[in-house]
Amino acid sequence: MKAYKTLMKLHRSIILLTIGFPFLLYGCEGGTTFTKSIQNLTNEPFQLTVRIENSSDTFQIEPMEELQFYWSDQMGYFTDDSYACVHEIDTISLQLIQGGSILIDPMDPASWMKLSESGRNSKEDCILIITPSDISLEP
Repeated sequence: MKAYKTLMKLHRSIILLTIGFPFLLYGCEGGTTFTKSIQNLTNEPFQLTVRIENSSDTFQIEPMEELQFYWSDQMGYFTDDSYACVHEIDTISLQLIQGGSILIDPMDPASWMKLSESGRNSKEDCILIITPSDISLEP
């Protein structure tokens, strides 16, 4: 009888391991968190219109304000050094509210500051910083 109880415990343990192991593997799977932000270091408000993955949004960014306009957590997806901050962006437009123009090209990957953290739960944080030298108040 004791051998039967031991065999049943072993059988139960094997079933639990068989069912639980895939969940354990999935729970350990890493991924990458992507963020995109614009930081307005000027004294002028501007409007951001961005189209990402066939969805368009418009935001107003006040002077000395930072806006995170994109966040995505992608399980099982990792990037390499060739990742560009404009990768997910279809189009992006910046316009000064009170007239003038923004001189920086937001679709140029070199315009973005990229902060990367590698590892099982990696991060790709991208920031477009607009400074007073990046705007022209001339019509």
